[in-house]
Amino acid sequence: MPELSVKVIRLSLIYLVLGFTLGALLLVNKATNIDPQIWRLLPVHIEIIVFGWVMHLVMGVAYWSFPRFFEMPKRGNALFNWSMIILLNIGIWMTIFGDLAFSSNILPFIGRILEAIGFVGFFVLIWQRTRSPQARHD
Repeated sequence: MPELSVKVIRLSLIYLVLGFTLGALLLVNKATNIDPQIWRLLPVHIEIIVFGWVMHLVMGVAYWSFPRFFEMPKRGNALFNWSMIILLNIGIWMTIFGDLAFSSNILPFIGRILEAIGFVGFFVLIWQRTRSPQARHD
């Protein structure tokens, strides 16, 4: 398994633990009503689960399992691949901090743009790897 896939899947498991911990806190608060302000963490929980856990898991497995190029580098430009994952993570954390600030709308907006750039860049990489061998050499 390529190093990028290993790192991204491990990162997805970290996001899974964070998301489940926040989800457990929200459920405990629902049962015992610790503090109504805890419900403001719901968007953070959703961000961590959807973009942190699910997206990283999908991207890590896709990077590993999709066809490789015939020529080197077999899985595409390593710097480009890592930069897409880094952009996605910066976007996730900007969105989380924007949601926690409660008054900032610009941080989540920029975060979503960075997430979109990271995802689209990764999609372009995977799309190039799915073309037929004849199309790659034309």
